[in-house]
Amino acid sequence: MANIISMIEFMISQVSTYAKHVNRKSTLEAKIRNMFFHIKRNVQFPPKKEYLRCRLICGHKRLNRHINQNSLPIGLLNSYDFSDPSSFQLWIKLENCYFKNKEELDLISRTESGPKTDGISKRKGRTQSLEKSFNMSFCIRYFSSAAVLESFHYYIELIFLKLDPELLCRKFDFRCCTGGHQPECFEKWLILKHYIKVMMIEELGVPPLREIIAVLPNVFQPERSTEEKYLEWLEDESKRETSTNA
Repeated sequence: MANIISMIEFMISQVSTYAKHVNRKSTLEAKIRNMFFHIKRNVQFPPKKEYLRCRLICGHKRLNRHINQNSLPIGLLNSYDFSDPSSFQLWIKLENCYFKNKEELDLISRTESGPKTDGISKRKGRTQSLEKSFNMSFCIRYFSSAAVLESFHYYIELIFLKLDPELLCRKFDFRCCTGGHQPECFEKWLILKHYIKVMMIEELGVPPLREIIAVLPNVFQPERSTEEKYLEWLEDESKRETSTNA
């Protein structure tokens, strides 16, 4: 883990566009978030940790509800190309994980199973015992299940399967740059993926995590190089332009 963190710190130091947003005392996770930004009233500001938690957990719950209803997911974060064999394979893994743990995942994926800010209209009775937001306490409770961790792993793999910076900007509703995407944009999204899959979960101190990591395939296997993914993206862009001009 220490080697991975050192690698991330080095990658961040090479990303020129993040430096103006952070100070030297920022934590590593803050530096990662500060590589991205929302734009509101011409002002740039980094996404908050709770924003990421909320977007990902709500998306994960929504995807499980689609599986339960035997329907394909819709919505920006959960839009995938299921004609792609790799996407379809991950979707099958998500389905298998859900039906293997149906009772547990069905219960935790209901909108009323979120914090007070989630599923208010469907919730009955008193809510004093519920967390007020997607805070540390709620996330520890949500990810305390081995079934949820396994399902969430496949979910993140599916989101990041197509490493297209512009597509990911739309999915997460924040930007990685102000202009045309460059190779460093791919570095940023790879770093964010690692933060979500590993660092964001490990900071919760969830006991089953290491057991899940031990049995799931490809969790820490090396990614293809950024250059390979960048060239693949350029090839896709070229095909898109060719089909548009045809």
